[in-house]
Amino acid sequence: MISKGTDEAINNLNQLVDLNGDKFVNYFLKNVVPSGIPLCITGHSLGAYLSTAFAPYLHYQIRQNN
Repeated sequence: MISKGTDEAINNLNQLVDLNGDKFVNYFLKNVVPSGIPLCITGHSLGAYLSTAFAPYLHYQIRQNN
């Protein structure tokens, strides 16, 4: 369970799109994961707080797509 603010922040991250129209998580699933590039999620201040919630979320998404 996460706070409402954390949920909103993760949803905001998920709405980010690249120039091709791919959302944030989809970009990682299509470009980073298949390449085998090691991934470290970190941040400073609010970003550090969000990284502790976003990293497990991204890990879950990766496992769901494999």
